[in-house]
This record gives sequence, C-alpha cells and structure tokens, in this order.
Amino acid sequence: MPGLGLALEANARRSLKAVSSLGHAALRGLGVRRFATEMIDVDTLLEDGPREGVSIQRSTLEEPPRALRTLALSDEFPPLRGVQTTISLLNISDPSFALRNGYLVDGEQRIVYEKHVLGSFNSLRIAHEALEQPERIEGTVAWLWNATNYGHWLLYALSLVKYYRDALGGDPDYYYVGSPVRGYQVESLEMLGIARERILARAVQADRLLVAIRDRALDYDSQLFTFAGQSLAPPERRTEMHTSRRRLFVSRVGATHRRLLNEDEAAEALERAAQVELVSTAGMSLADEIALFRQAELVVGGHGAGLSNLVFAPAGTSIVDLASSTYWDSLFAQASSVMGHSYALVRGRTRGVRFGVPASMHDFEIDVDRLVEVVQSAVGAPRPSGVEPAALT
Repeated sequence: MPGLGLALEANARRSLKAVSSLGHAALRGLGVRRFATEMIDVDTLLEDGPREGVSIQRSTLEEPPRALRTLALSDEFPPLRGVQTTISLLNISDPSFALRNGYLVDGEQRIVYEKHVLGSFNSLRIAHEALEQPERIEGTVAWLWNATNYGHWLLYALSLVKYYRDALGGDPDYYYVGSPVRGYQVESLEMLGIARERILARAVQADRLLVAIRDRALDYDSQLFTFAGQSLAPPERRTEMHTSRRRLFVSRVGATHRRLLNEDEAAEALERAAQVELVSTAGMSLADEIALFRQAELVVGGHGAGLSNLVFAPAGTSIVDLASSTYWDSLFAQASSVMGHSYALVRGRTRGVRFGVPASMHDFEIDVDRLVEVVQSAVGAPRPSGVEPAALT
C-alpha cells in the first residue's frame, strides 16, 4: 500500500517540524535517531563494559568544611560543608563518539554528562533538537561546556582546562566549545594562550577526544575559583591590596530573573551613605572586568553571574551577597572563603508571580536601610592583614 507508506512518511516529517512541542519519549517512540536518545553518566557508560577506544581516568577531590570570615550584621546562613567531587577524564579514540550540540554524544546518540543533571534531561534543549552532523578533524580535541551564563563559564567550564593540560602536559590541538561561541569565552581562552583558530564551534569527530566531567557530590571544589582567579589576572597584579579602594555595587539591570526590583533605590542610598558606585558589566570586556574588580575593597551584588567576578578581587575584599528569602546557594560564600574575602548575606522579600516559578528565579526587594547598615559596618571594619587566597594547585 504505497499510498499508506507515503502518508506515514509525510506524518513523520510533520512530527519532526513540531519537535519543540513533542516530549522526549514521543521522539523515541517515533524512532527519530537524529535526536539524542537519553542522557547517561560515566557510571552508566562503565556499566556497558570495556569499550575499545575509550579509557576513563577517575580522581576524587575531597576538602574539609571551610572557615569563612563573616561580616557583622550578616543574615544567618548554613555552615559551609566539605567538598566531594569526582572528576572523570574520558580519553576517546572510538570514531562513533562525537562532540555535538555542545555535548559528548556516543554511538547510540546518548549524551554523556554530569550525574546530577540526568533527571532534568527532558527539560533541556538538547533533548528536543536535532543533533548536528559532525565533521571529521585530525588531532586531539578537548571539550569545554558551552555555558550560556558568564559565571558558569568562568567558574565551571574554564577550570576544565587545567585537567587537560595536566593530562597532556600542555594544550590539545583544539578546544570544542560548541555554538554559539561568545565573546567572553574567546577572550578568556586567549588570556590562557589559546588562539581563536583553536576554538571549535562546529560538531566534530576527531582522532582523539578528551572530555573531563565533574560530578559534584557535595559543594564546590577550590579549583573552580582559583583557576579563573589566578590564571586570568596578570601575575604582577595578583598581590595588590585595594590600591584604588573602590566600592562596587554590581547591577543586574537586564537580567531576566532573580532581579533586585529596588536596585535604583538601594544604589542611591549606598552612594550617599558609603560612596558605593553602581557598575554594570554588560558590554564590558573581560579584561576590563578583571581590572575593575582588582581595585575593589567592597563588592555588593545580587546573587548572580556578575558576582562571580569576586574571584578577581584582592584578598580581604568585603563581599555582600543579596538574595531572596526563597533561594540562596553557597557558591559565593565558598568562593569568598577560598579567595580570602569577608562575606555577608542580606536577604530580601520575594515579589511578583511565583506560582510555578522555581525559587532560583524569584525576583525580590531588599530592605534598603538594613543594607546600608551592613555596608557601613563592612567598610568601617578593620581590614585583615596578610591574608592570601588559596594557592593554585
């Protein structure tokens, strides 16, 4: 019945066009092999048994709970926990593996990725977009996560370079970032001596793929902060201590979530009370961002990507982290501990529609009088002397 066959083929084509509205299970039911079939972790890959052309070297990073200098008047927050992270370095010569759509994909169209992300696979874009067709390339290609968030790139993705350099004794022939490649990604890699022509956006298969996957069982290891903080800042400036004594309030204007709704009011009050200047990093080059934060003695900011720049601030900087009453993550407290800063948390009231919106996206307002009080106390406190951030190891 050729007519029936043509009708089924036409229906399949229409289904592909409607991929954005189809669930992952529906795609699998249709047998659409151009799409990822599932997301697996390294343990699942190992359960498949020995695989020719794939070797995995694993190491565990463990760190005890950190001490943190907490600024007076800070809101309470949970004690910092210890750290436990497993790093799996996959060394792959199996030609069925490829780097596609920003991820490592095996011959069965499975995404190999971090364990804690597996449960959210169906909500990720990669579950519903057609996989790019890889081009064959000679040499060794190392994978870097194509983080769409500046802070995630700076801390999570960029630090993977260390593992590749340790394994190879230098850089691979290429680094795969995926598409699109953003300006801050290129600039940061160039600062590490990696030229643009060695940064790949297109999907590739290669003689050798290196993929480092960091599985965080407990909090954030020190290398997340020290690699960016000490590798990107010019060596001759790493020990300067507040020579300009700038007090910065990092704006989140333009953010789509976790917005500080009374930012203007807070900024005006801080400027009057403590000579704090409102700064926006939007459109700023990475080199300029580093230079700006190297001059800070105080950094105030909403809990978001811009505050990641605290890794460039001199040891002893006071960090004031603004967060909603419904969401806080220990990332910036951990970073402050590792980099030798003092830290305060100031929480605000959530505002706006929250039904069905994750807590990590809630907008909020800060009690401006209380914020001023915390900042005045921070800049009036004596600075610690002789404090240096953790060494880069």
